[in-house]
Amino acid sequence: MDIRLDLVVAGRRRAEVVVKLTVYLFQDHLATADQAIREAYTERLVAVLPTQPLPYDCNAYVLPTHPSPPRWLKFLGGHFDLNVRNQGSGFVLVIPLDGRLMAVTFGFGHQAIDRSVVEPNFGLRVVANTVDPEQLRTIDARNIDVVTRQQKIQLSVGGTLTEFELEPIRDWVRYLAGRPPRADDGVATSLSGSDSLSANVRWTVRDAATQCRRLLELFRSTRYREYFEFIDYHRPLDRSDPLIEELESELTERLINQSAERINIAPMEVVDDDRIDLWHFTGGRHGLSYDELSLATLFAFLTATPGLEHPLQQIHVHAKDADGAVVSRRATLRQYLVAEIQRGDKTYVLSLGHWFEVDTTYIGKLHRQLAELADVTDELALPAWGPKEVEKDYNVRVAAAKGWASLDRKAIDLGRYQRVEVCDLLTPDHRLICVKRASSSSTLSHLFSQGSVAADLLADSPEFFTKVEEQLRIQGDIAVPSRSEGTFVYAIGTNSTEPLASSLFFFSKVNLLQHARLIRRLGYRVAIARIAM
Repeated sequence: MDIRLDLVVAGRRRAEVVVKLTVYLFQDHLATADQAIREAYTERLVAVLPTQPLPYDCNAYVLPTHPSPPRWLKFLGGHFDLNVRNQGSGFVLVIPLDGRLMAVTFGFGHQAIDRSVVEPNFGLRVVANTVDPEQLRTIDARNIDVVTRQQKIQLSVGGTLTEFELEPIRDWVRYLAGRPPRADDGVATSLSGSDSLSANVRWTVRDAATQCRRLLELFRSTRYREYFEFIDYHRPLDRSDPLIEELESELTERLINQSAERINIAPMEVVDDDRIDLWHFTGGRHGLSYDELSLATLFAFLTATPGLEHPLQQIHVHAKDADGAVVSRRATLRQYLVAEIQRGDKTYVLSLGHWFEVDTTYIGKLHRQLAELADVTDELALPAWGPKEVEKDYNVRVAAAKGWASLDRKAIDLGRYQRVEVCDLLTPDHRLICVKRASSSSTLSHLFSQGSVAADLLADSPEFFTKVEEQLRIQGDIAVPSRSEGTFVYAIGTNSTEPLASSLFFFSKVNLLQHARLIRRLGYRVAIARIAM
């Protein structure tokens, strides 16, 4: 009798070793194991052969590292006589399966993997097909907006998707972690995934090919759509897709012309702001540092370094702390940019170095929800916005012509550096109009946020409500709209003659729906209106 059958505790066999490993699936154009290895590591990796036969073909490599003193040793100076060294090692096992290559790595072995040829979303898809939907532990998401927000949400115990308070129509889920159902925990005891899959498993090396084949089947399964269909809303383009070259050519032209339309720059990862002193750009022989990461600083660098024909690849970006140490990932400009390009009826988004075709089903859902927003352009009949007319002058003119209350630039001070405008114009029929020119997605993001923040404060802050009443009392006998009466109207100036919802950029459509949903939850209505320019 196998002794392991006598040593079962809580359903687990004590004699089995649980090991943490990382699994990669490579894109289908890779043919040999050496193509999966970063060029910088080809000389450092040492090929090894199994001393006992394995029931599958493979290429195995060990990554030795040299001992080095820890960085904190310098802090101690010569006050302590210490002879300590950090040392690690790694292992890479590359296995051909069903016409694809997969790799299992241990320790520092993951450093040798060429991430540019890894199958996007492999780990995410496997986790979504495996995890118990009531045992999710961590979700890493990034909104698909020009004003980018990243968040990593961890629950103290396993929970459902609703407990993470995500907005699937807005948030690109990049990482999932959780536990599989007990009936299916032959895959792993716990697992997490994005492009790669990390798992605590009870395999042996002899099982690796069988288990990797099972992971490949899980990657190809569509079972995840029952609970996680939103991970398909944004389809990553294969890096070998010739369309990427066309998209990046158009994006490069925008950068060279310093056009801010549908482009922004954002950190690749969540970095503690307290650690960042400067953002450093390098390109060609030039390197310059700036106080912030923004399009303005990027364009300043492009002006200072003329002649960069391929800025997406030639410019590198990273953050430094006050001591000059690098505190963010050093990567190409391509990986730091967020951009949107429209090609016919298809929308393509660049985020974190990946190009995505936005799912047509998702686009259809987006447009159906936009159609539910009332368009009150004809009802309001807002006058045209002059080409040289600034926003404050436009609002003053409209208020005078229409006899409406003007609340533009009358921000209410709530302390702690919070100053909020309730709206720009208020009509007698309780429409709170927020006005902005559609100059960029980031500008409109501010507009949409203005409406939802004001709605939240009107609903939940007696102090804010009272101060709005005081402002309106100065302008006449005007009441603050109640939840049942009030309608927040986003009035947007644009040269387009299309209906407003159709003319907005993709980022702005997503953002508008998100803030409209927040306002509706508070009991107010939401509408949109186009201002001719």
